Amino acid sequence: MQTYRLAGDVRVSLRPCVEHSGNQLLIALPGREMVVDDAQQVQTLWSVLQATRRPVNADVAARRVGLPADEVSAFLEELAELGVLLPVDGSAQLVKRPAPYWHLVPDTRSRSTSGTVHIAADDERIAQSVAEALRGSMEIATASLTSTKLGRRVLAILATPDTAVLEKMLVLNRAARQGRARVLFAAVVGSEVWVGPLVTDKTPTCFECLALRTGWFRWGLCQELQQPQLPTPAAMMASLVVAEATLQWACSAQPGDRVTVTRLIDGARSVSSLISHPLCTACRGADQLTPPSPQRQLRAYATPTDPAAPPRSVQRQVERLVAPALGIFNAAVRDASGYHIEVNTWQGPLVSSNDATPAARASLLAAAEAVERYCMFSVPPAVRAHTQKSLAGQAIDPDELTLYHQSQYGAQLLAQPFDPLRGYDWNWCFDLTDDGAQLVPHDFVRLVPWHERPMVLNTSSGVAAHTRLAAAIQNAVLELLERDAILYWWLRGKAPPTIVAETLPGGALQRLRQLEQSLNADVRLLDLTTQLDVVTVLGALVFVPIDSPAGPACWLASAARADVEGAIEHVLDELESVGRLFTAGILDEVPLMEHPTRPAEVLKLYATPGHHSTADWFGRGAGGAFSSRRSRTLTLDELVAFLADHGHTVKWVDITTTDISHNTSLRVVRALVPGLLPLHFGTPRLGRSRLWRHGVASLPSRGWLPPPVV
Repeated sequence: MQTYRLAGDVRVSLRPCVEHSGNQLLIALPGREMVVDDAQQVQTLWSVLQATRRPVNADVAARRVGLPADEVSAFLEELAELGVLLPVDGSAQLVKRPAPYWHLVPDTRSRSTSGTVHIAADDERIAQSVAEALRGSMEIATASLTSTKLGRRVLAILATPDTAVLEKMLVLNRAARQGRARVLFAAVVGSEVWVGPLVTDKTPTCFECLALRTGWFRWGLCQELQQPQLPTPAAMMASLVVAEATLQWACSAQPGDRVTVTRLIDGARSVSSLISHPLCTACRGADQLTPPSPQRQLRAYATPTDPAAPPRSVQRQVERLVAPALGIFNAAVRDASGYHIEVNTWQGPLVSSNDATPAARASLLAAAEAVERYCMFSVPPAVRAHTQKSLAGQAIDPDELTLYHQSQYGAQLLAQPFDPLRGYDWNWCFDLTDDGAQLVPHDFVRLVPWHERPMVLNTSSGVAAHTRLAAAIQNAVLELLERDAILYWWLRGKAPPTIVAETLPGGALQRLRQLEQSLNADVRLLDLTTQLDVVTVLGALVFVPIDSPAGPACWLASAARADVEGAIEHVLDELESVGRLFTAGILDEVPLMEHPTRPAEVLKLYATPGHHSTADWFGRGAGGAFSSRRSRTLTLDELVAFLADHGHTVKWVDITTTDISHNTSLRVVRALVPGLLPLHFGTPRLGRSRLWRHGVASLPSRGWLPPPVV
């Protein structure tokens, strides 16, 4: 006999009826309400619904309410059809859905490279299919019906994420918070996988909007490519499990251990927000100046102009170093002057390039960030060959924005300035002002052909490049490891291993001591060492504690190099290049960013714990309002007013509160100010042992869009 229970998102209540002296029954479902006025039905339904707050079948409910079993059974079936009740498997007490739903719980107690995964599913066949996909990669401890243990890290995989499944995710997420578990969701949509934390208590309308709002990103296996080697959903889910379990093991390894390098399933950044996507309500028509609907707005990796295969030796190098850990390998020769390698990762594409340009250019590109934020994603231009003025206010003016940085680009490599008289191609991008869309130049969301002079260099914030392919690949792998290590330690609230200062090379130790004196703070170098084949990896992290009236804060610099001394030297260079930021906890000076046509003033923003509705910020150069020896806490209104007093108009301010884990929340505030960098900072509420990389105003990695939350 079928068992039912009251749906978790349904609210049932009695209220006085205005038409007669009795009560009426109000049943509130998502998006609609049902009202029952008949006095006899009100009493019967109320009793039945009260009985179904726990799973019951018709016989049990009939005994509880004192009515015939056939009458109660009819009520239960009707309520189930209306979505008020949910059918439940009486043995497992799990909600049955048309789409399978299961949990994958990595277990990191084993010190084996294979790891252990506990699979819990409401369908034995699904559990077995995932187990088969994992055969040869990991040891499967269980592949049967088990209950999810809250309090451990949970990876929940969802297939066919319709609204009902999203609602189920909300229920599990609330339960996980109560049980102090961290839940990471992955949803399989056709040939794509969406990954991220669920940090909202409201059911999102679609996964595009969910990504823009809560930090989900897409594991970009797009149907447009129609590649026959695309893995099955079971294989993709298995890969996610392998990544999670292997990373947890690898990041706890000791120096000298040989581990498998994998990408962290990272919900802190949103790849999908890099490309234009209006909200679901933004579609207003079919003309070219109207944003397309999400159904017509498709993503795809940029396809190479020349599909010729690269040399086999190049392919073997990439396959040996990167492909086993990062996923699908796809390489192509870009043109006769060099080659271009794509490695599709869970985070996004990793790009390594080699061209015929002199080594001077390669030195500017070497050791850039690993994952490029926009250049490998491409959508066709929505509007072609239009000037900014002709688009009637629907397009941004790139000349108002700071696009370039003196320290990153030499004079001979500056991208071309925006020309208001030239006709450009444009794409729709998400506008945080009114949840609509705005046109931005196509150069901001595409990989510019090598023979063109780009408006925004695609290597400014994300391509690990070198004149030698092997070095480019190595740098990219190092950067991936470094980013994963940072997130690993922060998400788990653990202190990484510490490098003893006295063991550093002499030059590095002397610079470190000088830095400590100039900052009036204790500087600690934190070491993360692993191995990948013959590549020795060091990620050196520097935490600089700052004493401020609002409480402890920190600034973080990071590097990934193959040798200890080189990594530490890079970290020290990074600290000093910012301009001797700290003096007794206050920003001493703020470096100016260079615009091709005029200098721009920059405000450095620092988040401070304990101020959930305000943000401390320190700065000079913006009219001299604040000296280097004092600071203020400004509300958002005061910040906007201050900028207005000095001739700056805030085009938009976006505030998002994000629950990172059960005891940490981050309030992200993003503001776009013409003539300044996109201002981007967060105010975290920290646990006892948490350290956080505080947001600062930083170079816009893809034009006008703000940098992602790290």
